[in-house]
Amino acid sequence: MFQRMRTKGIFIAIALVGFVASALADGGGYMKADEVTALMSGNSISGMFGDNKAYRQRNHSNGIAVVAVKGDPVRLIPWFVDEKARYCEDWSEWGVFCFKFKRTDKPDTIISERENGKQMNLTWREGYIDINHK
Repeated sequence: MFQRMRTKGIFIAIALVGFVASALADGGGYMKADEVTALMSGNSISGMFGDNKAYRQRNHSNGIAVVAVKGDPVRLIPWFVDEKARYCEDWSEWGVFCFKFKRTDKPDTIISERENGKQMNLTWREGYIDINHK
């Protein structure tokens, strides 16, 4: 009986090592730089940030995002994907903000994660959306 338990324990340990190695191999589920670029270039995102401020934006393939935060003027914000495969936006006087992206089981929902580990869901749309807030 002890031998059977030991053998079962070894199989569980091997399976666990395989799972961890697989998770590390795919970067913990984070998207690669080319995936992030393809996802964002010529497409749109929307969602909420901070204290529930709504935003809508169109990311043009030339590296400019047209961003409409509800209650604020529309801004043209440079965007890029850095060497760490993070999606970044340069908000000038407020700084550069970068996020890692993960896909979810819903094709229109992306998880963005900041350096501090804080995560937000954003809605992704192919092509350009209406950025006007009603």
